[in-house]
Amino acid sequence: WRTLFWFGAYPPLLIILFRLYLPEANSLLERQATRIER
Repeated sequence: WRTLFWFGAYPPLLIILFRLYLPEANSLLERQATRIER
């Protein structure tokens, strides 16, 4: 059961770590800037 749990829990953890450590895309930052200006 433990291997099944880790097999299901591993991908979301990886995605969270990638989102924390990778810089955001320039297009996303520009979109946020235009949203803040409004």
